[in-house]
Amino acid sequence: MVHVRISPPLRRLCDRHSSLPGEGSSVREVLSDVLQEYPELSSRLFPTGEQLDPRIQILLNKSALADRGLDTELEPGAVIGGG
Repeated sequence: MVHVRISPPLRRLCDRHSSLPGEGSSVREVLSDVLQEYPELSSRLFPTGEQLDPRIQILLNKSALADRGLDTELEPGAVIGGG
């Protein structure tokens, strides 16, 4: 399981949760798993459907994902967050 931390401004879109559990082997898969339950959050992160909003910064274990991309493989217990 991977934990997805939700930044305070986006928590209103996911029942005020600060963290959500997700399953998957890549950042993209985990986000897809989590966002199925929260379509409003999905539309904020991926306004065009496939492309991450360029104003959103994704962190993986507290480091910017940046050049590694959403297909980055994950270790069990990884933490995905927003900055």
